[in-house]
Amino acid sequence: QQIVSGNVISYEQNILSPYLSIQVDYLLNRKFQISAEFKYGPYVFANCIDSHHLRNVQFVDEIRGGFLLGFNLNVYYKKFGIIFSYEYIKSSSNAETYKKNVGLNNSVKEKDLNVIPGFYSKICSIMVTYRI
Repeated sequence: QQIVSGNVISYEQNILSPYLSIQVDYLLNRKFQISAEFKYGPYVFANCIDSHHLRNVQFVDEIRGGFLLGFNLNVYYKKFGIIFSYEYIKSSSNAETYKKNVGLNNSVKEKDLNVIPGFYSKICSIMVTYRI
């Protein structure tokens, strides 16, 4: 048995997905307002780094392609509001994984053919707000 403490594995994701959105606002009366926004991103740029410190190995995923879909619904009554938000991101198969040594600045990255990188993400949130 080996006791391990400290940073053993670290993971980092850098995801960029420019998107277009359309928003519709509707004022029912002076006290009640509804707003909806739809988002679509036609492309995903992602770099993901998975570092295994005990093995001194780092895996770097370079992903290009995919899409983003999103939806926001805001409902306000006087100064109080409820906001529902949902976002889905899926990467494409246009991706490569590289392997290199951790902590060496001059480490050469090698293509890892045993891995098919990719991801999908679903984020859902509900918030309560108060407008001043």
